[in-house]
Amino acid sequence: MGFCLVTLDADMTLWDHPDISSLTLPFKKVDENALIDAKGETLRLFDGVRDLLKGLKKRGLIVSLVTWNKPEHIDEAVRLLEIGKFFKFVEVEFTPDKHLLIARILASLSEKGVQLEPREILYVDDNTRHLKDIYDKVGRVIFLQMWKDVKEPREILTYIDNVHKMARREGFKAVLFDLDLTLIDSSKAIVNSIEHVLDLQGYSIQKEEIAKLVGKVPLEEQFQALVPSLSDDEVNEYVNCYRQHYLIHHIENTKLYPHVKETLQNLRSLDFKLGVVTGKYKKPVLEILNHFQLTPLLNVIVTSYDVKKHKPAPDVVFEAARRLEVNSSECIFVGDSLADVEAGKRAGCFTIALSRNEVGRRQLKEAEPDILLDDLKWVSRIARAYKILAGGIH
Repeated sequence: MGFCLVTLDADMTLWDHPDISSLTLPFKKVDENALIDAKGETLRLFDGVRDLLKGLKKRGLIVSLVTWNKPEHIDEAVRLLEIGKFFKFVEVEFTPDKHLLIARILASLSEKGVQLEPREILYVDDNTRHLKDIYDKVGRVIFLQMWKDVKEPREILTYIDNVHKMARREGFKAVLFDLDLTLIDSSKAIVNSIEHVLDLQGYSIQKEEIAKLVGKVPLEEQFQALVPSLSDDEVNEYVNCYRQHYLIHHIENTKLYPHVKETLQNLRSLDFKLGVVTGKYKKPVLEILNHFQLTPLLNVIVTSYDVKKHKPAPDVVFEAARRLEVNSSECIFVGDSLADVEAGKRAGCFTIALSRNEVGRRQLKEAEPDILLDDLKWVSRIARAYKILAGGIH
């Protein structure tokens, strides 16, 4: 189960000119990636397009160029840019009926004994104008809008790889999310509250040192690491003081990350059950989820204080799966820390690690999550492709 055919638009998808047909033949090659027409107007392949085409070919995918243009202009550009070798099919007509061109490719493949379903096609275009006709007359292909869904061509390869990783497993029913630094940026609220407690006790510790521990270990262990001489009773006292300060100030110092609400809404529309599993204690969790109006989108909320052991133990994941009435192996778990990845793995989940900076990305890569992302928006986009490939969306 996965993509077999990748269909690419040309203008403003492969190259930077909005209408190659408006240029004047003959073209002249300027360099490997650029042409100039008879009147001095230029056309250049976008950065990363060659890497995309090479990557698609390396992955054994059937690659086609489908474009509404004058055939002689496309033929000349493809020849001079030397990209024809990457395309199994180049379908060009000076007509907006792209669905007919895709249908022609499918008919040609069928004649050669290759039967493809629409859901096995990835269609990439900078414009959505042809999409309705393609859906209506070809079927539910999977679509990526260039420059909106992807920022640069190489991201298409990452998307394909991630979809294929998820497609190797079947039966996903739920998506579980860590909270801090995954859905919400609570780092300022946490650091300020820890600093407040330590200041009261006469300890002067730099914010940078405190921040290194945020999201990595439970609160109790953070205090123990910052002040190793603390007894268990003192740790409990510090935690209680922290909670009092945090409850008063956390909402004003917490931000919702981009794409959170739309991601949850999209996943709900795909019939996934949703949950939050967090090391935070329940009262501020409920307050912040209510504040950002996320609670109605969630089916379950489980904290480490609802179970015996904190992450990286898998207890919170097992408890969330139990409440959702699914197996933990039917869950996708999304988190930002090594503890999240380990907890998800130990529970048998498909693990998605999320890192918004390069340092965190390198650390998380060593934990070998199933997928490593830099933006939450990809969770629902990959999940949607998974659902289409599995036949869950028609």
